[in-house]
Amino acid sequence: MEVQSWWATLTAQQQDQFIKMQPIAAGNTQGVPFAERIKANGINARIELERMRRRKSPEEQYGPSRRVLIGPDTGAQDADDGDPAKVSYLEAVAAGEINLAAYDPAKHSIIEVVGQLGPHTKNIITYVPGSFTNDTSFFKHQVQGLAQYLVKGEAAGETAAFIYKGGEFPDGSVPDGLLEARGDSFLIANAPKLAAFQAAIDAENTQIGAKTSNISHSWGTRLTSGAEAMGAHYDQVIALSGAALDPHWKPQLGTEYLSMSYPDPLQTAEQLGVVGINYPMKDPNFEHRWYRPPNGSNWGAPFNTENHNLIVSTENKNEPVLRDLLQKIQISALKAAA
Repeated sequence: MEVQSWWATLTAQQQDQFIKMQPIAAGNTQGVPFAERIKANGINARIELERMRRRKSPEEQYGPSRRVLIGPDTGAQDADDGDPAKVSYLEAVAAGEINLAAYDPAKHSIIEVVGQLGPHTKNIITYVPGSFTNDTSFFKHQVQGLAQYLVKGEAAGETAAFIYKGGEFPDGSVPDGLLEARGDSFLIANAPKLAAFQAAIDAENTQIGAKTSNISHSWGTRLTSGAEAMGAHYDQVIALSGAALDPHWKPQLGTEYLSMSYPDPLQTAEQLGVVGINYPMKDPNFEHRWYRPPNGSNWGAPFNTENHNLIVSTENKNEPVLRDLLQKIQISALKAAA
């Protein structure tokens, strides 16, 4: 990558100076090493905290930089500046307790890193959550659990995970979010960003040789397929109650595909042909694994909304799925070591 090559020409002092003078660029540009991006985003968190704590002008309160970029649900992605969860989260980022590979509040971009990317890393996971994921989802620690579970389930330093939201995801009211997820505008806006982010991982991974996995939930699967259609490559793709695939998607040579789900409303709608033409539980390129929900496979299971989110839960009742996911990651680690 050009940025990676340019960065390597800078002295350590020049790199530090760039981070301090241009933290948004340093923290969010593909090709800047992730260790340096984490430093820059610690600064970006401090800057955002300072902005939140000072009296705001009307332009700061209502200007374009504080609005969402796409869709009718203006402001849905914003956490209130007085939200204690946002303050607590950003304080942890500023203190180095939480690491971010991207943080641009104006673009609603936030990518959290779990574990450390280094010479002993055997697995790199990109976890893409689904619809209704917004900035507050990160501030309230609602989307990190699965990635944290998988990283902690491996030996120290073997697995690093990126929890990805590189822009605005379908959000807002339930009808708005579902319509946005079904449409193409959010896919078109986000797929190039995810593809570029994976290219940055691949560039850094050339010196590591880790296996790359994409694990996605719901609409995150649609976004992942869009990124693949634009050239992103993973060693394995795991769809958790995955939504309809990008119409331009084709399976990639050398990628293993797995679809896992409980009976839930999305899978039921897909099987009935209500949403999408092709989806992971239908596509023959995916291995298909259905799981019996803890409340049993009674007549209401296909319409139980709790089952849709259970698939990414770290609760004991999701143990069969968690066990299989961890096994898939461990098998990748063995392949990387071979």
